[in-house]
Amino acid sequence: MNTLLLKIFTGLLLFIGLAIPAHAQTLDPTFAPLETWQSATVNSTQEQPDGKLLVAGSFTRLNGSPASGLARFNADGTLDETFATRVAVTSRGAKVRRFANGQLLVTGYPYVFVGGPGIVKLNADGTLVAGFNSGSGPNGSITTVAVQPDNKILLAGAFEYFNSTRVTGLVRLNADGSVDQNFVVNLGSGFTGGNYGLGLNGVVSAIVVQADGKIVVGGRFDKVSGYAIHSLVRLNADGTVDTSFIPFPGPRPTTTAQVLALAADPRTGQLVARTASLGTEVVRLTLAGQIDPTFTASVRTNGVTVGFLESDGLVAVDAAGGVLLGGLFTSLNSTQPDRAYLLRLLPTGQVDPAFVPQRLNDQLRTVQVLANGEVLVGGSFTSYGELPQASVLRLNGTTAQALPGLRPALDEPGTVTSIAQQTDGRLLIGGRFRELNGAPASNLARLRSDGSPDATFAPASTNGPIEKILVLSDGRIVVSGRFTKSGNLGTALVARLLANGQADASFEAPGTLFTAISSRVIALAEHTNGAILIGGSSLSPNITAVVYRLLADGSLDQSYAQKVEGQVSGYLQAIKVLPDGRHYVAGSINRAGTTPAGGIVRLRADGSRDETFVPATTGGGTIWQLAVQPDNKVLIGGQFYSYNNIVRPNIARLNSDGSVDESFDANQTDGGGTGLVRDLELQPNGKVLVAGDSQEKGYLHRLNADGTVDASFLGYGLYNSSVTDLLVQPDGRLVTAGAFTQVDGQPRAGLARLIGGAVLHVGASQSAATLEAWPNPVRDLLRLRLDAAAGPRTVVLLNVLGREVYRRAATGAQMQVPVGQLAAGVYLLRVEYADGPVTRRIVVE
Repeated sequence: MNTLLLKIFTGLLLFIGLAIPAHAQTLDPTFAPLETWQSATVNSTQEQPDGKLLVAGSFTRLNGSPASGLARFNADGTLDETFATRVAVTSRGAKVRRFANGQLLVTGYPYVFVGGPGIVKLNADGTLVAGFNSGSGPNGSITTVAVQPDNKILLAGAFEYFNSTRVTGLVRLNADGSVDQNFVVNLGSGFTGGNYGLGLNGVVSAIVVQADGKIVVGGRFDKVSGYAIHSLVRLNADGTVDTSFIPFPGPRPTTTAQVLALAADPRTGQLVARTASLGTEVVRLTLAGQIDPTFTASVRTNGVTVGFLESDGLVAVDAAGGVLLGGLFTSLNSTQPDRAYLLRLLPTGQVDPAFVPQRLNDQLRTVQVLANGEVLVGGSFTSYGELPQASVLRLNGTTAQALPGLRPALDEPGTVTSIAQQTDGRLLIGGRFRELNGAPASNLARLRSDGSPDATFAPASTNGPIEKILVLSDGRIVVSGRFTKSGNLGTALVARLLANGQADASFEAPGTLFTAISSRVIALAEHTNGAILIGGSSLSPNITAVVYRLLADGSLDQSYAQKVEGQVSGYLQAIKVLPDGRHYVAGSINRAGTTPAGGIVRLRADGSRDETFVPATTGGGTIWQLAVQPDNKVLIGGQFYSYNNIVRPNIARLNSDGSVDESFDANQTDGGGTGLVRDLELQPNGKVLVAGDSQEKGYLHRLNADGTVDASFLGYGLYNSSVTDLLVQPDGRLVTAGAFTQVDGQPRAGLARLIGGAVLHVGASQSAATLEAWPNPVRDLLRLRLDAAAGPRTVVLLNVLGREVYRRAATGAQMQVPVGQLAAGVYLLRVEYADGPVTRRIVVE
């Protein structure tokens, strides 16, 4: 009987052993996890009557200690230790407001803290207020919030329901969080929930509660409670329309008619409005709602740059009637770059010449005038002139000089956006981080083969994030991104480094190409004769091309520039060079010359357009990455629904003439579960590694040559967030970067290496490595001798049900596996080597 059972178990084990994917992906235990930190984003600030300052943002570390994203600082800038909230503010659009009784309101979308609601009410010490319950909350985004003097709460955004009550973008809550049924406003249609800023969907962006209790609401909506009013309305305290207020926007609601932000002049009560409408980007209104002709703003703004979740905090009016503005001011990019993100307008609307900010390297999320006349600013910037780590600052209200005192180190986990490998096998990582494993860093680092930082690599520091790394054939390194300095060189957006990381002084990119302060170079590729192709966005307000060829010394290839001028319109995400020098450029490309182009164009080696490749005239959206197959077909991935009227959500394959290869359909089995695609890696067997935002198929998954999901590649559930960059190493290990914090349940801060998956092989096969295991049968201790030359990674023991009962990293050529605690029976021993697994049948007595 025992012999029969043993045969049955053995048969089951063989069946299970075949069913278990021998090439499943696992974390490489020999690759050390990293810890990176960067300056956090400040989303909202609030001054208290006692001068203390509340700051909400993305920081999870404050002055070196764990933090929740919400903190309070004393008037002298030191941390208020008496404020000890446990609310973890995880929302990009978090807002903090203060009630008259000292309590606080914190809102966010889709939540304020993980697993919690989008609205919480706190006591003055940061503890939760008992009895406040907003139910299921909104079915979309909260973009702005205001607290009335009677402690009722006005919430607005892009939602249609609040706690199952239909409210179309604006709702008032009682002090206990329940919906105030006496306040009913109908802002028309289009509030679909969550789709803020897309198409003509409704959104409320700004609220101001006037001293008389009336409420001014700005945003994008098509009517108000039956009245033909849009974009701006004043309501009575009960929510009815105040018909004496005749707002200024045009006759029909459009994307550009949106009111983004509002602020009241403390002297007169007049409103200053930020809009998305050309010609009236910043206006001051009369008390009746019309444009005040005595105020003429002289700047052109791009007020939607940071998105509608943050736009409501980017205008403030001081006691003298001056208007503080945060945003991106396109007319000042090249002429007054220090004022490109922050400026003050005089009461007449002219730029205040005395208010001279230091140069910011990124945008504001909030600007607030303090009671003493100082200006408090916060945002995603990480420097203010030469002042580092400055995502929240107090400025002199007259001169914009940074004031001492408020200097908290607000940090969030860093991001790795690009990976490259040098010829010696060491890895280069670039992104946005100023600290790596406890040591100072500057957005670029080199790792040894085991993942540990290489201290011998001392790269030229950049004063902005790195988007892309390219290792040239001669071993030198090109980096690009959003920076204006590399080491001591004033190089803009593109720098070439020596193999040891030092700045290459023989290379200097022409600064005249990059006069727009919002410029960034995202795409890099090595071209012929040591030249480099570069592409990105907003490279210059005076040049329409978005792709350039730099010669070996960094100078502009004028011949190429003349050929490409006007041929590609939009911005670039990727460049791929063909063996004959022709190259694909892809991104958010809307035109190729005078012809519509759906995201991708092919150029000849000299920069002229290759018209044998016909781009899509419809669809295409934004293409983030592309890969060219050996048969010259082109895989494209990004964010689009269709290409040339053929439905292919986010990934498609094109023939070499630009037509869609309809034999490739990544959505044929599940109806469209491929999310935004951020990177593609083509394998020798025709399969495709796909990285991106797909929760349905996995942030990392693999497709077969026809587009169907490769079920043998177990990517689903492996990562907890987006994967943005892939690197397949020569030995088949896969290095991944992204926004993830966990891989296979283990903490990994944006960088991880996987083993398994047969990423270099045509088919999965057993390794040729040797494995000895004795005694067998075994009672207590199983001894192993591994093939050290074959690169053993992991030792696994599975029971007859296929469940792991033992897993350890392979730490040496000889190991011991304790089995005395296991039930008697048949087990499968599996050792993962660099080129595949080796298995043995083990009997435990």
